[in-house]
Amino acid sequence: MSVRRAGMAIADPVGGMVRGGAARLAARLAIIALCLGLSFAAADADWVPAGLAESRIRAVLESASGARFACTSGGLFRSLDGGTTWTSIQPLLFADAFSAVVSPDSNHLFIAVESGVYRSGDDGASWMSLGDAIAGTYSLAIAPNHDVYASGALGTWRSTDRGLSWSQVHEAAGSFTDGIAIDPDGRIFLKSIFLELVRSTDQGSSWDTLTPSDEFMPALAVSPRTGTVLVGTMSFDPPTMLSVYRSADHGDTWQRVVHRAGGIDAVQFLSNGDALAGADNVLHSTDDGRTWTPRNTGLPFETQVDCFAQVHGQVFAGTRQAGLWREENLAASSPQHSPRAASGLRLSVTPSPFRLRTRLYFELPAAGRVRLEVFAVHGERVARVADGEFAAGPHVVPLDARGLPAGIYFARLAAGAGVVSVPILFLK
Repeated sequence: MSVRRAGMAIADPVGGMVRGGAARLAARLAIIALCLGLSFAAADADWVPAGLAESRIRAVLESASGARFACTSGGLFRSLDGGTTWTSIQPLLFADAFSAVVSPDSNHLFIAVESGVYRSGDDGASWMSLGDAIAGTYSLAIAPNHDVYASGALGTWRSTDRGLSWSQVHEAAGSFTDGIAIDPDGRIFLKSIFLELVRSTDQGSSWDTLTPSDEFMPALAVSPRTGTVLVGTMSFDPPTMLSVYRSADHGDTWQRVVHRAGGIDAVQFLSNGDALAGADNVLHSTDDGRTWTPRNTGLPFETQVDCFAQVHGQVFAGTRQAGLWREENLAASSPQHSPRAASGLRLSVTPSPFRLRTRLYFELPAAGRVRLEVFAVHGERVARVADGEFAAGPHVVPLDARGLPAGIYFARLAAGAGVVSVPILFLK
């Protein structure tokens, strides 16, 4: 390992699946799910250990090629076998790892460790130091335009060239920034552990101070789908109380949606719109953070959760001292996307897998007639969800699968001379 410094193609499942009986159907669905990178949730499963026992886990993510990385208080770890085994990477250089992100346009992996921020383009085989200016970074984020942001003891810095050069966009006056989140429209939210939350709508040129509360703020998250902002706060006046504040207008106004005894260290949105809070075990929201219920079964009593992650539809919790845990009964897969067709059409579905209802998203390069239909694997059309004239640009339509049997389906979008399709997994 070296360190250097520098200034869905899918096989057609049609044919015999329905006629082969229940056992053959279940077996083939399992095979297809593996091919699609999906996971079936066990009926009564809960949180189970997923490795790195007794470690403090601060971040978990996966590269485009399938390598998994975990930032821990004991350094950076990598798994090349889906999380079955983990190996320490550069244990002397990467002694304490805080944050990691993958740039979707280049598959560059960025990690923030005690000695600074490093970048790898080969799944951790080699690393480039990104300079001394951004040493002391605690939080990393990638904007929708692929700019990289690094926040920490010296403030917040922005790179427009994948980390080769940086410019400071915010100073950490008398404090340090330990949380950064960016919404789908590029608004940047920074939190300081000492009572400051700020927002920029112009890539860091100017900042507005937001006031969800006057309490200690350990946690921050922004929905990648709706832009809803969540802030987890905690007061230390006995008894210790935690709260979660929610903003549906980009931070202009706030509503307290959780208030209870305890402590909080993490909030996170999943790709299907659910939200999780690490609050002396786990709280779960299915309505964009409006209401919350406990989701703790299987976790040790009063486990402190430092982070959440989503990999291949599986949900993980990184804990303070109990290592990594996986939730076996939460279907929250990444959206299934079609490749962009030569005609410019794009189709995706989220959530998938889903129960009862999901949403189909499509994008048109030009206005025209659209036909969006859903087919069973043996070719029978089971739903027509759109048929008519649509303007150019993005659109979303709901799909209600009540009355359909569980299984694999395909959504097919036809517009002009172009056709694209994506698989859908329906769970009862």
